[in-house]
Amino acid sequence: MIRVFLISDYALLRQGLTALLTYQAERFVLVGTAFSLDSDAPPWGDSTPDVVLLDLEINPDQILLRLKQWRNPNGPKVLLLSRHDQPALEDKAILAGASGIINQQSAPEHLLYAIEKIQQGQIWLDRQAMARLLASLPAVEPSSPPSPANEALARLSQREQRILAKMLRYSGESAREIAKRLHISESTLRNHLTSIYGKCGVSNRSGLVAYAQQHGLAELLLD
Repeated sequence: MIRVFLISDYALLRQGLTALLTYQAERFVLVGTAFSLDSDAPPWGDSTPDVVLLDLEINPDQILLRLKQWRNPNGPKVLLLSRHDQPALEDKAILAGASGIINQQSAPEHLLYAIEKIQQGQIWLDRQAMARLLASLPAVEPSSPPSPANEALARLSQREQRILAKMLRYSGESAREIAKRLHISESTLRNHLTSIYGKCGVSNRSGLVAYAQQHGLAELLLD
């Protein structure tokens, strides 16, 4: 079962999601809830959940800070719950480390499916969010020597380039499935991704895919 922790100061939202997850007890277990982000310590204590459902309305300034604090290869995946249309805040939250966004118009089964995919290591963004993420990256001057793509690749080792190529070719697959294709463990893949994220200046898979597309890495690696 997927271990879920819910953070929201909206009582009706907490009650509704608690009921939904309890009804799906064969797939999910709600390990705890919190209604604030005031403490520097993670609200779930010593037992890290698989997925954190984080209400984007709770405290925007603290959300960005906490996402950066929680960001590490062994930390929980964070799925943002958006109750209002706030594209600028959503984009900042994704770049800070969230793994996806789901809005209030989504059906319950859509939310449950998103939790499963997030837990598997996938990114949950709609096309508009991905387009905004790409547009937010610095513009690349094609005529500026040397090639930005070659510069970006030069920062990666040969092994990291092979891993990035697999990530791009099979971007819809989970981290576990990609690790199998590379014949390495999922933890080894996470360690390599941490290095790749640092060299590319991104914090998660969605940022890495956007970076690779923006800098033309896909054309070089998947040629």
